[in-house]
Amino acid sequence: GLAAVAVAAQRAKGVDASAFLEAARYSASSRPFAPPVVPRAAEVNDLMTSVMERVLSGRAKAADVLPEAARRVRELTREP
Repeated sequence: GLAAVAVAAQRAKGVDASAFLEAARYSASSRPFAPPVVPRAAEVNDLMTSVMERVLSGRAKAADVLPEAARRVRELTREP
């Protein structure tokens, strides 16, 4: 499929993108895709969902809001 073609193209450039193909296969098999395990994952998800909704709806520019969102994610996921 197209995913395999994309992975092969990346491999030709010396990039191992096989994890993306595995993720696509996993997702396509109707199994739930487990999110990454990070501290305060729910808060990170809420923050990024809100930020991305603002960007995708045109209410904010990515360049204006993503740096602050990245700072907040780093702050939220910082180990004590």
